[in-house]
Amino acid sequence: LATARNHLGAAGTQTAALAFGGDPSTAATEEYDSSINVVTAATWSSGGNINGPTRYGLGSGGPSTAAWISSGYGGPGPQYRLETEEYDGSTWTTVNNCNISGQSISSAGTQTAGLMTNRNYPGVSPLTATEEYDGSTWTTVPGNLNQAQSGSSGCGTQTAALATRGRTNPIGTANEEYDGTSWATATTISGTVRSGNNAGVQTSALYVAGEQLPGPYVAEVEEYNGTAWTAGGNYPTGVGVGGNAGNSTSDILYYGGYTIPAGSITQSNRYDGTAWSTSPSISTGRNSAGYNRSGATSAAWFAAGSPLTSATEEFNPEFSTVTASTLTTS
Repeated sequence: LATARNHLGAAGTQTAALAFGGDPSTAATEEYDSSINVVTAATWSSGGNINGPTRYGLGSGGPSTAAWISSGYGGPGPQYRLETEEYDGSTWTTVNNCNISGQSISSAGTQTAGLMTNRNYPGVSPLTATEEYDGSTWTTVPGNLNQAQSGSSGCGTQTAALATRGRTNPIGTANEEYDGTSWATATTISGTVRSGNNAGVQTSALYVAGEQLPGPYVAEVEEYNGTAWTAGGNYPTGVGVGGNAGNSTSDILYYGGYTIPAGSITQSNRYDGTAWSTSPSISTGRNSAGYNRSGATSAAWFAAGSPLTSATEEFNPEFSTVTASTLTTS
């Protein structure tokens, strides 16, 4: 109200109201005219295609306006890629190659400070070599992983990364932390599944779902606080090798992935630290693609992947538009 008062008269509705009279004694009338906020629901939309289609655990990271992908499998045939591509929110540009190709890569970091390690080729022991990216050049650094695990999942930053689980004999429990120089063995995770996803950052991470040999895909989720793993809220369905975004266990977006018998799925869900809720689905089901990893959920993206594709999708978060509200005095 423009004039403070009490014991006043009132009439109208929530969006068209009158206030008149009142104490201190006044003859003033005020009118209120308001329309509700307009809420635009979250959606996924198509982005620019990558230049070389790839899949099977390529390295990736960064927000949708400054993303990167590198390596992966571009088959059919023995086409393991070295190419790196950068995304500006509209167009993918091929830049300098990484030094070591492969698939099932643990990766982390941003377009100007990326990280890849623990890649493999079928029939060859996993490689523990680590590469760092500065936005221009990939450099192989001395800090190798302590335990090779094909298919381990990565998250975090170039100076505070996490690499968890894998396919060692046949499922690994290793969990290692990177400080920008070397990898250190950290608290192990349970050894029941593989092909799940790390999400979040080194001190606030999830390991989401995965494959429980000899099947099926399961929905279990584990949370990591930088010291210990504890059970989290189960994902709504058994799934593996999806995409995700989020920098805290209190806000993780997980999307796509693979399950049996459905194959690649479009489902997307959001975690609040306790439970998952339904989020808008991606347009095309896929798995083993490039994605944001440890950036804000509002900047999620999904590019390339299996079935082999060049397509990119970007997440557009829900937003509210405040429309006019007017208070007049008469």
